[in-house]
Amino acid sequence: VLIVLPVVLLCFGVPIFVALIAAASIGIVAMGIGTMDPVHVALFGGLDNFPLLAVPLFIFAGEVMGRGGIARRLVEWALSIIGGVRGSLALATVASSELFGSMSGSSVGCVAAIGRLMVPELTRRGYTSVFSGSTTRAQ
Repeated sequence: VLIVLPVVLLCFGVPIFVALIAAASIGIVAMGIGTMDPVHVALFGGLDNFPLLAVPLFIFAGEVMGRGGIARRLVEWALSIIGGVRGSLALATVASSELFGSMSGSSVGCVAAIGRLMVPELTRRGYTSVFSGSTTRAQ
């Protein structure tokens, strides 16, 4: 049951996760356990994870810091340190991402705050959108 049923379901075009869940459920019933509690615990037990809750809160913190002006001040400070070097805006993006990421402790919050500020500025100054996004995420 555990080998033949997934192969048959996959041949009919059923998604992989549905085929595996169906095979495991039928296998549990066929073995005589009689209860489906292990399946429910395996499916919904993974949702009880605190880092999953922290990601939206870090994004919110990044937005608050970006709207409050912390991100713009970090970028201006990084630009004043780097100076008139060729590509200084890209270097300032990386430097301010490093600083903001170390302050907030989250790369997701950093991308939300610095990216919202720097990606439009980089594209306005002639950088491609791929380069702008990659530079912002490269912390």
